[in-house]
Amino acid sequence: MPLTQTHPSSIAQESGNAYFKPLTGLRSVAAYLVYLYHYNIYQVFTDSLLLRDLVHELHIGVSIFFVLSGFLIAYRYLGKIERSRTFVFTYFRNRIARIYPVYFLLTSLTFLYLLKYPDYDNLVNIPIGEKYLLNITFLRGFFFKVIYSGVGQGWSLTVEECFYALAPLVLFTVGLRASYGRQIGTLVLTWVCVLGLGLLLKEGLPTGPYGFLDSYPLFFSYTIFGRIFEFLVGMLLAFYLRNQNVRAVSSSGARTYGAIVGILACVCGLVAIQRHFGVAPAIDHPYGMMLNNFILPFTVACLLWGLVTESTWLSRLLSSKVADVLGKSSYAFYLLHAGIIYRELVGRLKPDTPVKYMLVFLIINALSIGLYYLVEEPMNKFIRRRFAVSR
Repeated sequence: MPLTQTHPSSIAQESGNAYFKPLTGLRSVAAYLVYLYHYNIYQVFTDSLLLRDLVHELHIGVSIFFVLSGFLIAYRYLGKIERSRTFVFTYFRNRIARIYPVYFLLTSLTFLYLLKYPDYDNLVNIPIGEKYLLNITFLRGFFFKVIYSGVGQGWSLTVEECFYALAPLVLFTVGLRASYGRQIGTLVLTWVCVLGLGLLLKEGLPTGPYGFLDSYPLFFSYTIFGRIFEFLVGMLLAFYLRNQNVRAVSSSGARTYGAIVGILACVCGLVAIQRHFGVAPAIDHPYGMMLNNFILPFTVACLLWGLVTESTWLSRLLSSKVADVLGKSSYAFYLLHAGIIYRELVGRLKPDTPVKYMLVFLIINALSIGLYYLVEEPMNKFIRRRFAVSR
């Protein structure tokens, strides 16, 4: 049965879909972790080598996004998958309406920028038209020579879109009334099949001029074949909560704070691997990849579990109006924070002091909020209205 709660982190029913308010706020935290990873505060705020190494592992923000996506899609659509063209069209229309407009806009602006500064992405030998096509179709995430072209961090959207395409099949196979054991078995089978398919494609197809799946480290760190496990852990949590009937809300915070301790332990483990093997970030080493892709997701899922079932200061903070706005604009922030906008800001402000560093951070937040309210949300609503279908 669905989870029922009455505290600030409870589910609100909006258009028939479950909405977890603190998880929206958590999205901003994940985006800020990735920002810190890309722009290490080491030497701006302090000369601490430990801080430098810790920040090198804040790519875990991407893992938070992946586990969160798996949880939300599974919770929202479990038992609602239909074998009809109308459902399939509506499902993918909603995904496109939410993700594609801002991505298309920023990608197109980036390639216009490339016309003036062709060395911006250090890929001057690859025709710009072909790079653009691979970017706007999300295919560049499979071709490692162009994976950082355009909006560089957008590689993760290839992974996300692959999951969105796979999720209905998994949820349809599971069904609403399946036992928890069958649900777990389906997820394990999905992981084996996706990983196996990826390995077959990697070994069976030529890499071509753009490096199709031509590196095992990148295969496991940057494609759906290596990152599917994180989504599946999120789905596992959703199945568990949908099978429960939680009427009383705990105030102990054991899950939330235990999860935070677990996440910090994983980060410390990544730092230890980084220092021992001389690899930064540690995910580039097999041990770091296994810790990041297969252990960290369970601690993140535990955090989600705590945020939606416990009343804590963190759940209340992430449910605040400010956190809600920052969470809603976090997708725009994620796409804006490392690209031509940041390059231009850095060129003018030179954030080599704490004040300038924070100023750049605040400007990108302001631009992200504006982009959400002026482009992302209006286009989302427009596409849903324009391509509405009658039942």
